[in-house]
Amino acid sequence: MKQITKLVAVNEISSRVARSKFSVEEIEKAARLFIELEGTINPIILRQTGIESYEVIDGHFEYYAAVRAREISLLKGEVIQAIILDKPESELVLSEQIDLLRKGSQVKSVTSRSDDDLELRFKNLENIFKSQFEELRKDNRNLERSIVDVTKKVHGSGLSKDVIDEIVERVIDGIKPKLDLNLASKEQLQTVPGIGKVTASKIVERREAKKFTTIEELTEVGNISSKMIEKNRWREYFTIRPNAT
Repeated sequence: MKQITKLVAVNEISSRVARSKFSVEEIEKAARLFIELEGTINPIILRQTGIESYEVIDGHFEYYAAVRAREISLLKGEVIQAIILDKPESELVLSEQIDLLRKGSQVKSVTSRSDDDLELRFKNLENIFKSQFEELRKDNRNLERSIVDVTKKVHGSGLSKDVIDEIVERVIDGIKPKLDLNLASKEQLQTVPGIGKVTASKIVERREAKKFTTIEELTEVGNISSKMIEKNRWREYFTIRPNAT
């Protein structure tokens, strides 16, 4: 049951799929290529409905590209390569082959869309965090509370906690400027997780007596411990600029 490709006059072909289903720009582009190559690399599949009439079974887009090519250049768009099915069994077998090949070609497409969707969701999450931290910068809300609020919003996003934490750290580094431990006011110090009014006052008293040279020197203040510094990730919130020491 070997199928032979034939040249069929475009004006003898019809399609049950409306031309409006396809992008005008894409049809135009395909038509120009059709004219340049004087044909299409993929023959369309036709069912013979009369002595000189055919109906498209597969290749509707290519057919409309040929129609447009004929509108542009009657000579170069007059015919199109096609496989004509004249027996019911031929149509059945070929239809099965078309369906199978389409499913096979969709695997990579689905994977690609999945990757694109994941990247888009990641970007959207980052934008959500970014907008929240921009607000934080304006009204000085507590950073830890803001992180918790935003994390709750994206909890149902399907991304893992590690991915969300990565976004948080990236946005904090990119948007939230670190506080200079030797210059920050009491109010600014209190925006840092784990630092209340009393601790902020003790930090100010300590630096008035002696400027901080490292973040670790915070352990010299009150009941602050190394564990407390690590737990609250203070190294991400504080810096010590040379000209401030």
